[in-house]
Formats: sequence, C-alpha cells, structure tokens
Amino acid sequence: MAEDRRAHERADVVGQLWGSVAFHRPVRDISRGGALLETPVEPAEWASRGGAILDRVQLAVGDAEGAAVVRPCRFQAEASGPSARALVALQFLVAPPEILRAIDAQVGGAAPGAFSGPDRRLSARVRVGTGVRCRLTWTWAVRLLDIGRGGALLLSSRAVRREERGEFRVAMATGPFTTHIDVRWAAPAAQESEMGSFHLGVRFLDHGGESRRILEQFLRRAIGLSSGAI
Repeated sequence: MAEDRRAHERADVVGQLWGSVAFHRPVRDISRGGALLETPVEPAEWASRGGAILDRVQLAVGDAEGAAVVRPCRFQAEASGPSARALVALQFLVAPPEILRAIDAQVGGAAPGAFSGPDRRLSARVRVGTGVRCRLTWTWAVRLLDIGRGGALLLSSRAVRREERGEFRVAMATGPFTTHIDVRWAAPAAQESEMGSFHLGVRFLDHGGESRRILEQFLRRAIGLSSGAI
C-alpha cells in the first residue's frame, strides 16, 4: 500500500533542485500524420496553450521508440466533472524513420511517403488494438520543493489531475532517485515562477531498491533522521 506523503517528516529543499515527471497517454488510432489519444486534461486547458504550441514527446509503436515533435490540433470532450477525459488529435511534425516504419507495419504496409500533407487525416489510419504497444509519453521539468519518505511537493509548469500516475526522477546529492508516483492533489501556486505556477502533491509508489536507499540517505543528511524515523 502506498504511503501518505504527509505521514512522515519532510525536508524542505534549500535552493533549486530540478527533476522531471513523465506521464503516459494511450493512443486510440495512429497514422503517419498523427494520432488520436485519450487524456484526462480538459480540452480548454490544451486550447489555452494555443494551437501553435509544439511538444516534444516520446513515441512508442511496437518495438520502436523515439522522440517526436507534435502539435495539438483538435479537442473533443468525452466526459465532465472530476473524471473528465478528452480526445486530443495530434499532428506529427517530426518522427524518426524507425517510428514511421513501425506505423506503416501497423497500418498494413502503407507505402513510405504516403503522407505528404499537414492533415493527419490525409494518411491511412489504424485503430490501435489491445495487443499493440502504442503510447505517447510527455516529460517536463519540475522543481522539488520538499520531500519525505512517502512523497514530495513539486512545482510544475503544467497541471496534472488527481490520481494520475507517472514517474518522477531527480538527481540528488546522494545519487539518482527514480520512483513511480500518484498525484494526490494539484493547485495553482501562490506566486508565478520562472517555469510555471502549479503545485503538485505526489505520493511515492515504490518502496524498495536502490532509489529508496538514496532517498533515505538524502533525508538523513537534510533533517538528521535515523533510518527508523524516516
């Protein structure tokens, strides 16, 4: 069972310590031109970022994986309320050749170069089956504000919905720390910062291994706790 990040004493981070968070999004359909994916983010939030906003993502199709540049171009709400989800259509602006070949294989052998226009709907598309590995991963920088054995407080440039699960990485003085996280709450920060204005309270889901040892060493140095008190 995951621990409540507030159940243990936490260390405030002095200065600026930066890490990253990564969140995966399932893909509904895909083509050489783009993809349709499901996201818990409100369409209005995507729209507020502007249609000209470009994102660098990690795209995995079958056994191929690589970096791609995408642009959101259409939003459609599927539900409202706390569990609101939306469909977001993305246009691929840059994708590595191995990813395009993997897409061709999924579409059914579409000829290389079949897509030549700006609209993803001009190229052959295929609905992603349950047995096909196909996902996009968004990764962005976050600032670590405080941390304890159960979780951390992060400053993020983007809002993330409660109960979203992802991965958090940060290079501590005691070594590289990596853990899966569960977002417990998100709220606008009291003051704008240079990189964003959302506070994320995250709970750690991993409880052992090298990362746990690195975290406990960091906490002992920061707040002088014994291993039994952390």
